Amino acid sequence: MRARTGTRPPPAMAPAPVAVPSKARRQSVVCAAIAAVTVLAYAPTLWHGFIHFDDPGYVTENRHVLDGLTVDGMGWACTTLTEANWHPLTWLSLQLDASLWGQDPLGFHLTNVLLHAFAAALFFLVLARMTGSVPRSAVVALLFALHPLRVESVAWVSERKDVLSALFWVLTMVAYAWYVAGPSWRRMAVVAGVFAIGLTAKPLLITLPCALVLLDVWPLARIGSRADLFRRIGEKWPLFVLVAGSAFATVYAQSHGGAVRNLTQRSVGERVTGATVGYVVYLRKTVAPVDLAIFYPHPRSGRPWWQLAGAVGVMGAITVGAIRLRRSAPYLLVGWFWYLGTLVPMIGIIQVGDQAYADRYTYIPQIGILLAGVWGAAELLSRVRNGSQWAVGLAVVAVFGATLATRAQLDHWRDGLALWSHALEVTEDNAHARYWRGTMLSLGKRDAEAVVQFERAMELAPEYYPAAFFHAVSLARSGRVDEAEPAAFHALKLAGNREHDLAVSWLLLGDISRARKRGEEAAVRYERALSYNPELPMLRTNYAGVLVGLGRTDEAILVLTVAVERTPNDPGLASYLAELLIERGRWAEATAHLRRAITIDPKNAAHPGRLAVALLALGDREEAIRQARTASQLDSQWVTRTAERAWSLATHPDAAKRDGAAAHRLAELACAGVERPSPTLLDVMAAACAEVGRYDEAVTIAGRGAEGADRIGDHQLASAVRKRAELYRAGQPYRAPRP
Repeated sequence: MRARTGTRPPPAMAPAPVAVPSKARRQSVVCAAIAAVTVLAYAPTLWHGFIHFDDPGYVTENRHVLDGLTVDGMGWACTTLTEANWHPLTWLSLQLDASLWGQDPLGFHLTNVLLHAFAAALFFLVLARMTGSVPRSAVVALLFALHPLRVESVAWVSERKDVLSALFWVLTMVAYAWYVAGPSWRRMAVVAGVFAIGLTAKPLLITLPCALVLLDVWPLARIGSRADLFRRIGEKWPLFVLVAGSAFATVYAQSHGGAVRNLTQRSVGERVTGATVGYVVYLRKTVAPVDLAIFYPHPRSGRPWWQLAGAVGVMGAITVGAIRLRRSAPYLLVGWFWYLGTLVPMIGIIQVGDQAYADRYTYIPQIGILLAGVWGAAELLSRVRNGSQWAVGLAVVAVFGATLATRAQLDHWRDGLALWSHALEVTEDNAHARYWRGTMLSLGKRDAEAVVQFERAMELAPEYYPAAFFHAVSLARSGRVDEAEPAAFHALKLAGNREHDLAVSWLLLGDISRARKRGEEAAVRYERALSYNPELPMLRTNYAGVLVGLGRTDEAILVLTVAVERTPNDPGLASYLAELLIERGRWAEATAHLRRAITIDPKNAAHPGRLAVALLALGDREEAIRQARTASQLDSQWVTRTAERAWSLATHPDAAKRDGAAAHRLAELACAGVERPSPTLLDVMAAACAEVGRYDEAVTIAGRGAEGADRIGDHQLASAVRKRAELYRAGQPYRAPRP
């Protein structure tokens, strides 16, 4: 069926006719098929993990998300500017996934796929309703769903905001079609409500009111004169008010988060040139989606004049053609201006981030190109012999080709290393990709290879602080500590006056000093890091560790106390503080911190294990034994490690490293952690009893241990235990040989 090009509203939009059941069923089948094909095409993402690029901030290292849907979490989602955006609906959807799936990436990927599939199917329905053409609408929807430029938005969990906002874009179109069928302020209020919700997923929707005006031109045919144009714009005033509010919030959030680049970083001329060329680049990627990458760098030497001239020529020719054919082929005008207009927020005039282009930016804009292309091709083929057959064949080839290209592109998203390696293959002078490939290698414990990538990134971008910093980190991790220190000082120099970068640089220098056994120097460097960013993760923990090594445990306790006050939901900090408090005999304080750690992190055996020690010291033996058994159930090696620590504290040849009371508590808990203590555990318990002067008890327990060793055939152990028992009878503790 040909699209209607006249000025009268299409019959399908009239309020009176009732849909024919067979037509509704046919559209439902097509709708279901589009959704099913889309899900199948993107199914490989369900076996992908998270990408260590934005995903940590959005999910894997974001406690507000990982805690799931909670009252506090929802409040945070509605107020935070994390990731330089205000998009509460996106955060809430991720929190819901965490509630349903925990930290399993499968659930997060599944939600992305389903949202995208639902948006594509719904887009088909509303487009078919507006145009009256089911076949053409189906082709547009399929190409929209299956084009490889969609992969970045669907396969990347961090781009939940893309698929979610696209769904609300289409839902707003559905509401608008309903409004057009019977205009009223109540129906416009519904349109505005759906639109407002969509804006909380991503401000991408700010161009939607203008897109609706284009739909008024075609296919809705609601604009036939200049007066009509002003009326259609005027009726959408609630939407434009929402746009103004969203634009203000977006600029504030991105400026607050440091995402917007100023004119000293990219001049007006560079931005205009990049934007003009960008329109043609995205157009080319739509027609020939090859060499797609997660990050496209700006050309190091700028863009040559002929690229700008060529882009202006291409855009000018298409624009003139679309305007001249506006009466006979209004879909060309609408599709082209849809593409131009919806790309404006992402085209680079306001530079957000460091990329020249991004595949995800085409999510909504590409719809315009697909509308113009499919309707234009269909109209041309309708005028040739066997045109309908040619149209079907061309549509099948286009959809099949897009699906194959999408599956190939999905493979690059299987993990971070594959993703950034592919980016290096298809782009040039990509310092960003070098840096991130090095990061992936470092995360995979391949620091020697990572060093090479960071060095190459620094050659391409000498002032690139992240590459310099992680170059030093990888040198340290690969054992090249002597080289790591000057590299860390170089990174410190590049940090400028950015407090976070200064803090992590001093933290790294402190870690290097600590690795080189220069405790006092490490402490000074950690203090410098604290002066720039007292909230830095691991800083206070590392600083406390150095202070303990220097014998300044009380200072370490103060450092960790402040850390726990600042980050009360960090179970590791609370547990470490409790461990030091236990060493100082501050049992009640330690107990409070450990109970909180268990509440936050109930599956970590270290927390109940330490709590058992504190409770035993406080005289609550029954509860201590329960906690010890919990620790042993959570970690099968907990009893062994506890016994080894007790043995060392009881038998160490160095008196400064012995603590009989602590050894006795640990030995008792190790024995309590199992149903029947082994001969080895009884041997440890006997040595601990002897160290605290309970020799008769030591002899009895050692005897039981020797008998048990004989029963299991370990006569060597039995003999050793009996020899130790003789010492206990003589009123002497056992001392292990010096290690």
